[in-house]
Amino acid sequence: MVTLYAKLLPKDPILHRALKKAFVVREGSKSASLINNNDCIEIVQSFLEQERSHHIPRSFRLNVFPPSRLTQLLSTIEKIQNHSIVLDPKNYTHTVSIVQVYTYKGRAKEESTGTDALVMWGTAPALNTGESFQSNDDAVSRAYFKLKEAFTLCNVDTGQFHGCVALDCGSAPGGWTKYLASDLGCGLVYSVDPGKLLIDMSNVRHIQMKIQDAILLLRQENHPKIKIWVSDMCLHEMESQVDFLLLAKKEGILEESVFFVLTLKCNTGFSKDYFDNQARKVLQSLKARAKTRNTAIYHLFSNRSGERTILGFLE
Repeated sequence: MVTLYAKLLPKDPILHRALKKAFVVREGSKSASLINNNDCIEIVQSFLEQERSHHIPRSFRLNVFPPSRLTQLLSTIEKIQNHSIVLDPKNYTHTVSIVQVYTYKGRAKEESTGTDALVMWGTAPALNTGESFQSNDDAVSRAYFKLKEAFTLCNVDTGQFHGCVALDCGSAPGGWTKYLASDLGCGLVYSVDPGKLLIDMSNVRHIQMKIQDAILLLRQENHPKIKIWVSDMCLHEMESQVDFLLLAKKEGILEESVFFVLTLKCNTGFSKDYFDNQARKVLQSLKARAKTRNTAIYHLFSNRSGERTILGFLE
């Protein structure tokens, strides 16, 4: 069914990445527990037996739930397989999913159905994602899709940003800068990070320093003002994202109306409600300190559990 959806849906990379996280289980099921080594062996043997019926070379990516059992299952496959099977997490033709059924009662509160839990498994062809961005560096790819998803959701006419100036805070290894300079068509991107970039583009200027120093440097230079401000920095205090944005506004390096995308990374708490509440407090603080419009908070598919993305226009 997942493969059918993948063929019918538009070639949207975000939708396809979501489908790639689906577990396709259709070949078999067994009353077992992935905590039990003998059960793991029996399940892997069943999968290998099914593979013998295929005569066309296939390579696999292994999807396991709970993820903590992945190493054990990989080790089991390596030990007992008696014919050639290729496991390749990047260049794979098929996925094999092995899933232990859990009762979900909230993050970190999943409960197994007991020692006789139900384990299900199956294989499925790999999806053709149609992704327009390819990189040999996974870190660049992950960051790239986070910003791409934010711009997809914000329902803003991106044509207004073509040829404009953008600034990417905490830009290394370069995923967000890549999106701004390439997909969005910005004329110039200030890519600010003390670390090194893994990209090299003619319309990107890497300012290899901290953002507070870069703001002062840009204030001293005669340059076109910044229309887009994005930041994926990991900061001790989430509201520092707002502080740096407002500092740039105060120093006069931003246009009158600047579009911003800020990742808020919560370092405390465990629940969805807690993370959502912290993000709301940061956005409320921004609105109390400056004039904004069309603001929103998202928990992006590409965000981690404790991350939220706020975006909008600062006037």
